[in-house]
Parts: sequence; structure tokens; C-alpha cells
Amino acid sequence: MTLRSIIFIFTLSLSCKGASQQASAPAAAAAAAAAAAAAAAAAAPQLGIELWNAGETPIVAGSIPPYSYEEQGVAKGVVAELVREMAQRLGQSGHITFLPWARAQKTLATHGEKHALLLLPLTRTPEREARYRWIAELLSDEAVLVTLPRGGEAPLTLDQLRDRPVGALFRSPLAQLLTDRGCQLVDAANDEESNAKKLKAGRIDGWLVARRVAPVVARKVDLPPESLNYGEVLRVNQLYLAGSLAMSEVEVERWRAAFESMKQDGSYERIVAAYPAP
Repeated sequence: MTLRSIIFIFTLSLSCKGASQQASAPAAAAAAAAAAAAAAAAAAPQLGIELWNAGETPIVAGSIPPYSYEEQGVAKGVVAELVREMAQRLGQSGHITFLPWARAQKTLATHGEKHALLLLPLTRTPEREARYRWIAELLSDEAVLVTLPRGGEAPLTLDQLRDRPVGALFRSPLAQLLTDRGCQLVDAANDEESNAKKLKAGRIDGWLVARRVAPVVARKVDLPPESLNYGEVLRVNQLYLAGSLAMSEVEVERWRAAFESMKQDGSYERIVAAYPAP
């Protein structure tokens, strides 16, 4: 055998080995994603998360109507419906475990480095940027100051409310925003129903809340939505489906692809249109 033949055979063997490694890389990544999902599913009961089928990526949500809430054991709301549709396109049930909002966030903060978990609906902020995998922006909504026209007064401004009690959701960017803007009496609650009740009872003079949320929650506490005064818009919230840091890039891209397919076939617009903003 000539020297040239030996070199040719050696080069060919290296080429075949490289091609084999490249072909196996996606399979290895997919296997790793499946293993992470399986580990999260196995840990779900210990985390207080329900699953319908083993091997699914556990989904955790706060009860924040009309984004996500539970009614007679069924997940409802515009964000919950979007995420359930995404999950079903990936062959999963889309079952959602509802937890108090502060606990839902703490679940991912405590266990998210080891287990692949999903959380909704989460507002994207600079403070949260490095703590989650930001999978898809599901919706945007205005954060608006809501007051009641006691004595026929016009909507109160933030300047007028700085030394008066103002409600917001506990551990939310809106509660932090009020503090940052100089509000001295921020009265944060674990759920928006409590804020609506406090506004109705006169225990708070203002309520910083997402525009879509205010009328839905007001009805639940027998506060006529038409009685709400909508004042200043303090920010626009971008609501995301967020993943824990343990989610692999392969799994993140699968969920993103499912979301893009919904936009392409009109499913996204159909679901959002069923929940119009006031």
C-alpha cells in the first residue's frame, strides 16, 4: 500500500467519525431535554405541582384573571389558553398547577436550577432577566392607576396618591414601581381580588393594576366595572411564558416553535380576541 493510500484512508476515517458525531449531537440534545423533563416530572409531587402525564414539563401559574385562573378545576384565561395550546402542539396535556403568585415565583426560584419548570404569566423586567428563560411574549397590557369617583372626583393622579394608600400585587413589578415613584403607603396584596375589595371598602385610594385585569376582578367582588376611573398609565407590561434555568435550549426552542405556529395559523389571534381589553 502506498503512502498516498494510507493518508487517504486515514482522512476518510476521520471524516466519517466527524459526521457521526455531528449526526448524534441533535439526538443527544433531545435526549438531555427529555431527561430534564422526566426529572422535573418525577420531582413535581414534592414541589406541590400536579401532572396529568409523566414526562411533561410542569406548568405553574398564578391566579390572575383574565390572564390565568381556575374555574371548577379547569384552567381559564387568555394566557392559560395560549400556553395550553402550545403544550398540546407538543403532545402534552397542558395541565396547569395554580399557586399563590408569590409561591409560584418562589417555586421556580428555589427549584428552577435543577428542574425544568414553566411559569406564567410573568412580566419581563431587568431585575428578573437573568433568573429565567424567556420563552415567548404572550401579551402586553397597560398598568393603569384605578380609583373610584368618590364624590364625583376625576381619576386621581400619582402625585395626588403619593401619601395615600395604593394597592398592587405583592412581589410584582407594579408594587416596586409605586415604591420607586415615591409612594409612601404601598399596600400590596397576595391577589388582585383583595385589592379590589380594599378599593371598594375605601381601605385604599388607588389601585395600580393591568387594564385587562381590573374589570374582571371588580365583577368578582361585586364592584361595578363601569364605576372604575382609569387614570395614568404608568407602564406597559410584557407578559411572558418563562422557563426555569434548568430548561435546555432544545426544549425552549420547541416551545417557541409551537408559539410561532399558533401565530401563523391564526390560533393566537383567535384566543386573544376572546378577551378584549376595556
